[in-house]
Amino acid sequence: MDVELARWKPRVPRSPAAAVILLDTNTVIWLQQGHPRAARLARARARVYVSPANLLELQLRSELAVSN
Repeated sequence: MDVELARWKPRVPRSPAAAVILLDTNTVIWLQQGHPRAARLARARARVYVSPANLLELQLRSELAVSN
């Protein structure tokens, strides 16, 4: 049975792929502190994402700094 799947096209519009920047924990710290190594990224004002693992690592670093 021929259902003509070769001519079938999805009806969902495709959006252009946007660039996603997932930051390393050190980069998150550098951005927050205004470090020169993160200056180019800060100037770009691009949307950046921080993973839950980054947040956990920052929390652990914070707790270790307080306990020492």
